[in-house]
Amino acid sequence: MLVSLLSGGGNEMKRHLILFILCLLFLSACATTKPTPQQEALLQLEVTAKPTPQQEALPQLEVTAKPTPQQEALPQLEVTTKPTPQQEALLQLEASRPITCSQGQDCEVKWGRALLWVQDNSRWKIRIANDTLITTEGPRDTTDAAYEISKDLTDKGIYSISFHAWCGNRFGCFPSISELQASFVNFVKGPMKTPPAVIEKDATTEKTKFGVRIANTNSSAANILGMKEPKGVIIISVVQDSVAFSAGLKQGDAILRFGDKIINDVQDVQTAVAKTKPGSSIPVTIWRSGPGEMVILTQF
Repeated sequence: MLVSLLSGGGNEMKRHLILFILCLLFLSACATTKPTPQQEALLQLEVTAKPTPQQEALPQLEVTAKPTPQQEALPQLEVTTKPTPQQEALLQLEASRPITCSQGQDCEVKWGRALLWVQDNSRWKIRIANDTLITTEGPRDTTDAAYEISKDLTDKGIYSISFHAWCGNRFGCFPSISELQASFVNFVKGPMKTPPAVIEKDATTEKTKFGVRIANTNSSAANILGMKEPKGVIIISVVQDSVAFSAGLKQGDAILRFGDKIINDVQDVQTAVAKTKPGSSIPVTIWRSGPGEMVILTQF
């Protein structure tokens, strides 16, 4: 019909009317055109690109969320340095040294030092402190140890001081029980003016100042050091600026021979050092983890 009107000889008004109708039809068609599948997908992305209220809250939760007490405890345990297997073996050797005392001043000094150590190292209040027993409160679910120290009369007529520690945390105690017991033993046993009980396990004399604390090698320490069997004595600690320190002896070395003398136990070292004259140069055969057997020259 529109084609016939345009092709006919109508007046100018009709032509304008027809053109106006065609424009309206074109605009109507443009308005009703559906988007292609690609356009529809883009429109959906634009609509859903904004996060929901729940999604908007997620970043805020990640930033502001505080760790639980259990989560806070884990980094702390990772940060605190644990003893290596070799250090643990040395600590156990040192911690295993017995603490004994005779009646009178000997026991008074050592028992007094035991109480002082607990006061300085326990985060729990002391519950009992008498002539034979020291106990603390605790433990709760922390890494802080509780203590029980006892003094018992043995069948030999001397007293034995025993150390017990434990904690309620499933990750263990910090410091470790071995570290605590080694610290306790060292503090209680000396050094002290009367009696000098620490000399019993220290290869140091006033004349020579060899400067090592030693213990008999056991199978655990030998295994860690790579020894086929326990031999000699293990150096637990070295005194700075001593003969041993200057010669290069280190914690964890096993002394196998002192000069020509084969070392079997602590007493052998003490005897050999006591016989050494100032100014002597003594070759000391040791076993060191890694290199194995080696000779170090000491200058007294």
